[in-house]
Amino acid sequence: MGHRRSARFRTRQGDLKITGLPKPLPHPDYVDIDFVERTACIIGPRTEEGKANFDVLVANKSRFLDELRETYLALETATTPKQRRKPQKQFEEQLELIGLINKLAPMTETDEG
Repeated sequence: MGHRRSARFRTRQGDLKITGLPKPLPHPDYVDIDFVERTACIIGPRTEEGKANFDVLVANKSRFLDELRETYLALETATTPKQRRKPQKQFEEQLELIGLINKLAPMTETDEG
C-alpha cells in the first residue's frame, strides 16, 4: 500500500513541477501503522546516516548469504557439541541479519537473478 502512495506522491510532484526535495526519512514504506491499535512503528532507517548504513547492508547481502552458506557447511561438518557451538551462534546471527534486510528491502538486485 505504501508503494502506491509513494508512486502517487512522486507523480503529483512531477505534475506540479516540484523538484529538489529530499527523500523522506523515515520512508513511508518503513512506517508500520496498526489501524486497529491506533499505533505506528518505524521499522527502517530514521536518519540519513542510518539510511547510508542500511544501503551498505543491502549492497552486501550476497556476501552475507555466501557467509551464511559457509557457516551452514561448518555446522553440518561439526561432529561434537563443542565444535557446533560457535558456528551455531554465527548461523543464528547471520540469519537474523539477512531476515532484517529482507524485511526492510524485500527485493534487492541479488534476488532478481
